[in-house]
Amino acid sequence: MFELQTINRETTLLSSYVGFVFVVLIVLIINLPTLSYEFTNWDDPSYVQEVESIRTPGWSGIKEVLTKPIPASHGDYIPVTIFSYWIDYQLWQFQPKGYHLTNLLIHALSAGLIFLLLQRLTLRPAVSIMVTLLFALHPMNTEAVTWIAERKSVMAMFWMLLSFHAFLSWQRSSAVKRKYLYLSLLCYVLACLSKTAVVFFPLVLMAYQVCLAKMSLYRSIVSVISFFLISVVTGMGRLFGHYTSGQMVWEPFETPWVQVITIFEIFGSYVRKLMMPTNLNNSYSLETYSSLFEPGVFFGILSMMGMVILIVKCIRHYPLVSFGLAWYLAAWLPHAQIIAIPPALRADRYVYYSSTGLFLAIVFATEQWIINAKHLFNSKWLRGAICALGFIILCLFASMTILRNNVWSNSISLWRDSVKKDYQNPLAHTNLGRAYEEEGMLDDAISEHKKVLAINSNIAVAHYNLGNVYARQGRLAEAISEYKQSLAIDPNSAEAHTDLGNAYFKKGMLNEAIFEHKQSLVINPNYEKAYVNLGVAYGGKGRLDEAISEFIKALAKNPNLADAHNNIAVAYYYKGNYKLAIDHYDKAQELGFGVNQKLLALLKPYR
Repeated sequence: MFELQTINRETTLLSSYVGFVFVVLIVLIINLPTLSYEFTNWDDPSYVQEVESIRTPGWSGIKEVLTKPIPASHGDYIPVTIFSYWIDYQLWQFQPKGYHLTNLLIHALSAGLIFLLLQRLTLRPAVSIMVTLLFALHPMNTEAVTWIAERKSVMAMFWMLLSFHAFLSWQRSSAVKRKYLYLSLLCYVLACLSKTAVVFFPLVLMAYQVCLAKMSLYRSIVSVISFFLISVVTGMGRLFGHYTSGQMVWEPFETPWVQVITIFEIFGSYVRKLMMPTNLNNSYSLETYSSLFEPGVFFGILSMMGMVILIVKCIRHYPLVSFGLAWYLAAWLPHAQIIAIPPALRADRYVYYSSTGLFLAIVFATEQWIINAKHLFNSKWLRGAICALGFIILCLFASMTILRNNVWSNSISLWRDSVKKDYQNPLAHTNLGRAYEEEGMLDDAISEHKKVLAINSNIAVAHYNLGNVYARQGRLAEAISEYKQSLAIDPNSAEAHTDLGNAYFKKGMLNEAIFEHKQSLVINPNYEKAYVNLGVAYGGKGRLDEAISEFIKALAKNPNLADAHNNIAVAYYYKGNYKLAIDHYDKAQELGFGVNQKLLALLKPYR
């Protein structure tokens, strides 16, 4: 008996290792083309490219990454994810290939961990492989993997799965092995510091204990109370960050009734798209519902009620079905919009944590149906047909994932796909216009920004973006007109004030330029660009002392502003302070500012 148990254990371990490697390799192969993709203009700048802390080497950079909410405008504190960007920058600088590689490796390892987890829970290799590949190759989950700025989802999933494994080891070991509990808690903390949406995890642990370990509800709550405390602290921190950053002024629902009805529709849409992943989009319109008789709302209500009923009905004879559906519902809760948290009501990435649970319930239920139907059908024929269907579904999902990944290859392809699927989405047109502008396709950019205004003429940022493109084309009168219209809608835009000031400066209207830059600084005293531009405007009027003062203020905010160093070098030269002029000019060159040939020639005799 001992030898048989040893052989079975060794066989199980071998199948687990083989399955793990197989899953990881499949995920890597399918997603390999993403390594050639670029950064996109959707949050990649604010999470990576524009974050100075990531570019700061050594302990100084690590300290900033670990102690500051990044990006500050979002109010999130996710230092584990941001630290991974810091590591990427030290290795790759701003080569997107390295960032995509990290995302892909974390996702592939998470898929392997899901397989091992399901093996421990089910001891069914075929079920475990099928569920894992449905998760890893589903096209809805490409958004969390291929979007560099969404690394927080894959990073949090990785640590959450490690926490689950450690929790299982603790539950199944003797009481003295509490080290597994501490390891589980540590991994869960790291998951919460990667993305706060994993606050649902204690509910999944409870579902495991009640459905699979047959523990009483009371004992389950007591055993995971420390996990709940971590969730509460994380959730409160997230809400506090959003409130302090001004994010919670977002009110997408007209009434509480509309909120409830829309929640049902969103729930149904996720279930529907997980079954039939068509018309996927990276940005869905903020559409709300008020009628119970809308088909999407009705389907959502039936889906939710059906899941709750199945959880109760199946818990005794088919506990894996109950556990899978409970996992799905728990992981859906943070994105249910019970508390409306910007920026999206719905998103493909929101099913990254929940989809595994639904697939587990479906695959296990299908297996049980085959077993129960053996008296009605030829069991081998039925099993073969179901396996063939499963293989076809996986191939279809893998193909759709490859195509969906390709949409994310650059900003233009991403937003072209988005506007094609939702032409009335102003955000998609806005970001497509910005992508065109970045590529120098200015006429196309103007066309997209005008489309935004055709949808809604009261969008301040559309006027602002249009003004920026006009300014690049030298159409200053039109740029000034658009900036003024933007400020009429949103007078508290520091960016619009200072860019209006720049347009005035180029037209020689220096007093007006100075006024706008000062208005910008009243709104945002930390706006470095406004200090530099105000200094340039003072310099244009020959007021060099005031210009130098503004450049010094800008450098006090950020010592690595190359254009501030260059401009103060010019001012010091005309003031006759050649040593300081040379010092700042050299610093500007060190920071990558383009060679100022005229200033270089003027300073040459004084070196």
